[in-house]
Amino acid sequence: MRRTDHENRVVGWALLSTLLTTCDAIIHHGGAGTTLASAHAGVPRLAIPHGADNRINAAMIEENDEIVARLTALVK
Repeated sequence: MRRTDHENRVVGWALLSTLLTTCDAIIHHGGAGTTLASAHAGVPRLAIPHGADNRINAAMIEENDEIVARLTALVK
């Protein structure tokens, strides 16, 4: 691991589920694996789709996060 500054670091291959425990949020391409792993970890996410199922997953993230935000507002 090499630190580039106090907030960023460059790593080789790493297990995504382990990395997500250290993340405040994730920006990704919208692939199914990253979408599901970040949802499971409860990490806020932004998908920038590039093709294949990415657009469907990005729409699902947007819809799901909107529902979560509404439910959270109701509880407060």
